[in-house]
Amino acid sequence: IGACLGILMVFFKDTIIMFSLIILAGLLLHEWLPRPDRKYLLTLFISGMVIRIIFLSLYYLISIYTGGNGEITPDSRLYFLRALSNRRIWLGQDQFSFQVEGNVGENGYLYILSFYYYLINFLPQVANPVSLFSEKLINCLIGVLLAIPIFYISKDIFNRKIAKVASFLVIFYPSLMLWSITNMREPINILLVSLGIFSMMRF
Repeated sequence: IGACLGILMVFFKDTIIMFSLIILAGLLLHEWLPRPDRKYLLTLFISGMVIRIIFLSLYYLISIYTGGNGEITPDSRLYFLRALSNRRIWLGQDQFSFQVEGNVGENGYLYILSFYYYLINFLPQVANPVSLFSEKLINCLIGVLLAIPIFYISKDIFNRKIAKVASFLVIFYPSLMLWSITNMREPINILLVSLGIFSMMRF
């Protein structure tokens, strides 16, 4: 078992790290969520993650085999390359070792990706690198966590029934699901805005 785990860590270290983080998030939610809401929200968390991972796996494999380098949208590719460019700058290396066309502006999600590449020591030395499967799990996790503040905002304003509907729609709404399986800033922006509204309502 130890040898198998060692082999997996060598070849799939980044994916194992992200799945471990997802499991940890689920365990923390189990401990922190109020008992009346725990079962419903954990069910949403698990089902939302599973369906995102399935769609992400399909899109990623299709993209790889059709020459898309693991990306679903052009903007997602641009975020990937810009984050790699930031990573190279931090190391004092040439920023333009690969071509970066377009502009997504400076935003926090770029630095989250760059920091993730730093943690897993990801720095490809080719002109047209293939993106990682694991990096998109970051947005998958952010996308399902969005249901938590949405649930409690809706519950405070309306009632528990409306909160269930709102959080369900957040998990399975098509455009939100698409954003959460790409390298895009929208999921974390929506999560931060929701947390801000929730904080103002509660505190």
